[in-house]
Amino acid sequence: MKSILLTKRSSPQIYMANQLFDRNIINQVYLEEGESIDSSNYFNKKHLNYKNIFYNLRLIISYLYNPKFLYYYIYKLINKSKFFGMKAKYDILILENNYIEFNSYLDIKLVKNINDPNVIEKIMQFKPNCIFIFGTSIISHKIISKISCPVINLHWGISPQYRGEGIISSLAFEGKNGPGITIHKISNVVDDGEILYQEKPNIDNKDNFYSIGLKLTKLGLIYFSQVNVDIQRNIPLVGVKKTSKKSFFFNSEYMKKNPKIYYSAWKELKK
Repeated sequence: MKSILLTKRSSPQIYMANQLFDRNIINQVYLEEGESIDSSNYFNKKHLNYKNIFYNLRLIISYLYNPKFLYYYIYKLINKSKFFGMKAKYDILILENNYIEFNSYLDIKLVKNINDPNVIEKIMQFKPNCIFIFGTSIISHKIISKISCPVINLHWGISPQYRGEGIISSLAFEGKNGPGITIHKISNVVDDGEILYQEKPNIDNKDNFYSIGLKLTKLGLIYFSQVNVDIQRNIPLVGVKKTSKKSFFFNSEYMKKNPKIYYSAWKELKK
């Protein structure tokens, strides 16, 4: 078995890479530049460029015509540390170890963009049996069509109901029973490929949005490992294509324009 993980750099992603390597599931990691989509990073200093400043000003001006929207926008800003804070505490509590640095024996390939044709060409020269994806940029359909082995994604969310952002959105609409993971084949629609496995974690009111992500990562590790077993046993990776009237893509634009979703999610989590 030769497998590759495509990911970025964060505590849960480092943890996933190290755990998969320790279990002899992956041989290489392609590490894409930048951070994963994370609502907690939206207001970091590196995002305070002119484009985003003017965008936020336009949002605030639009909110002035709707006082409730302005209230939820300010609420989101004030409570950011509660929503996504205490990372060091939760890293130790949930991940425990192997999340600070990549294993020194791991073959790490640093890339700017995972969709670069040269990157895909190098991956295919390696002839992997499987490619695992956790938190990279959206992979283009043209790139997917060039890959002959199974390409399996870990999505923080139950698909197809919660594509894109799957933690805050699911908490807002379903409470603590909403968040979960979907292990699915990559398709030309984001987070909508054939579903291999789905699972939900145990969540309590001591969690925040960040700690839920860590719990989802540990669940994802279990089912990435199961996919590896399936391939070794020559079990066909036949997934289920689910449809849902509630299916929606919670992209970053939606999350910015609907700040009330943070209020609703936090209220449900703390019940």
